[in-house]
Amino acid sequence: MRVLSEADVAALITIPDALRCAERAYRLHATGEAAPAVRGDLRHDDPKAGCLLLAGAWGARHLAVKSNVHAYPQGPDAPRLWGSLLSRAMPRAVLAARLLNDHRTAAGFGVAARLLSPANSARLAVFGAGKSAPMTIRYLKAVRPTICHVLLAGRSCGRVESLARRM
Repeated sequence: MRVLSEADVAALITIPDALRCAERAYRLHATGEAAPAVRGDLRHDDPKAGCLLLAGAWGARHLAVKSNVHAYPQGPDAPRLWGSLLSRAMPRAVLAARLLNDHRTAAGFGVAARLLSPANSARLAVFGAGKSAPMTIRYLKAVRPTICHVLLAGRSCGRVESLARRM
C-alpha cells in the first residue's frame, strides 16, 4: 500500500491531467456509467467537530473514500483531509487530500469554463479570496489563456490584496 503526502500529491497532479480526469468523471456520471457518490456528514457540537465522508465507485473493483475531518479550533495538530483508494476491497493507497481537493474543485470549474465560456474570454471575475481561489485562477487561466484581466471580490480587503500579490 502507498502512503502519499501533500508533497507527493503536488508532484503527481498536473493541471492538464486533472482537467481530463474531471471531464471524464462528469461524462461517466452523465451517462450513468458511474454511480453517484455517497455522502455522509457527521457532526458533533460539544466539543465542536465534524467529519464529511465521500465515497465513490467505478467498475466492479474500485472504491475511493475521502474524509474531511474537522476539529475546532484548527491548529497544527488538527486532523486534515485524507483519501483512501481500494481495489477489490484491498487498500491500495492512503493520501493527504488537501491539495487533491483543491485540484478537484478547480478542475471542475476549468471543465465548465472550457465547455461554456467563449474561447477568447479576456476577463475573469473571482468571488472569494479564500483557499480555493489561487488554484481556481490557475485552472481558468489554463483553459482560457486569453484571460488578461482578473477581478477579485472578497469580504476581506487584506485577503484580496494578498491573493492579488500572490497571483
